[in-house]
Amino acid sequence: MPPFFRILFYTLVGLALIALGWEVAARLIDSRTMLPAMLVVVNKAITLAQSADYIRHATDSGMALLYGLLPAVIGGILLGMMADASAGMRLLVGPLAITLGAAPLVALLPMFVAWWGLTIAMKAGLVGVVAGFPVMNAVMVAAGEKSRTFAILHGLRLGVMLGVSALIVAEFVAGSRGVGFVIMSSASMFDTTTTLAGTVLVTVPTIAVAALLQAIEAQVGD
Repeated sequence: MPPFFRILFYTLVGLALIALGWEVAARLIDSRTMLPAMLVVVNKAITLAQSADYIRHATDSGMALLYGLLPAVIGGILLGMMADASAGMRLLVGPLAITLGAAPLVALLPMFVAWWGLTIAMKAGLVGVVAGFPVMNAVMVAAGEKSRTFAILHGLRLGVMLGVSALIVAEFVAGSRGVGFVIMSSASMFDTTTTLAGTVLVTVPTIAVAALLQAIEAQVGD
């Protein structure tokens, strides 16, 4: 099986296994408050995704993700490629990429809140910082070991995963709007169905995008 289709097949099997485990656990626990059935959550997710209030929250999250992730990924890829192509740039960029790429920069969230408050700028800034340096480091390493196309795809995939994670953490802890805020607000009211519905609406698209990028990456690197 070609690497592209193998990755997509593994993704579908993984989702099927998660769904099966969810259904089995829901039946064993037998408590809608603790773990509602998957079909109930999926129906809630469909209803939630069509509501005007959720669309406003999703739009806020999407704008923050775009404003933070786009410059982080573009900048990280360009600097990583330049570091691979030039020894001087590698000496300049490499130390920061390796050091900050390994740092848990999400810990800067309290400082970002102090500087920008509960705004899109705060969330976008955290997304950019958390994603940018790991992308830079990954592209710098991958470009030297594989090809530039592979390195770009690898950087994009890493940026998406880290960027979405940073956004959700920001909205969990210091959000007044956004999908993460909806999830956390529902959890605080013990509305497990809405909590899981919001989680599904964030997780499934992220998995789909990351899996597609990994499939292309695997095909290119084969």
